[in-house]
Amino acid sequence: MRITVTAFEPFGGFNTNSSFTAISQLNDSIDKLILPVSYPDAYIYLKEHLKESDLIILLGMAASRKTISLEERARNILEFKIPDNSGLILSNKTIDDTKDEYLYSQINIDKLINELNSDIVTKSNDAGTFICNYLYFSVLKDYQIPSIFIHIPNYQTDDEFKILNNILNKIINHLKGEL
Repeated sequence: MRITVTAFEPFGGFNTNSSFTAISQLNDSIDKLILPVSYPDAYIYLKEHLKESDLIILLGMAASRKTISLEERARNILEFKIPDNSGLILSNKTIDDTKDEYLYSQINIDKLINELNSDIVTKSNDAGTFICNYLYFSVLKDYQIPSIFIHIPNYQTDDEFKILNNILNKIINHLKGEL
């Protein structure tokens, strides 16, 4: 089974990005991509570098969140509260006029949450309106591959990343067994 995991470079004044640190700790058998935090470059880069995959796991940092959030859906809107890394701010922009307001992951998030049985992992129905949401919506729209977006808090310590790595490996192993 071929798995692709993506992460983002730092953005918004942060010196690091938890997703960037997390991806570096994953098994080398996984295809890893570090994406720019810019519209539309993040998705263009993904399309250019994505090898044939059976599963796509998108990681991003949500600094205001306290839990690891498994995103159930992406919204067909871009509403940047801060500029992306190229300085662009978008307001009330539809990603694709031909699609519904929401696209949903093919992965059973509730089942995955139950399997993980962790207080620090929650289901989310709000992938935001920034680059994370744009990437997730675009992947769900264009690829018929099981895909999930996972928002990670702004972790800083080795202990936090050790716990995160354990959870990400459990997610990967669960999804490998489901597909």
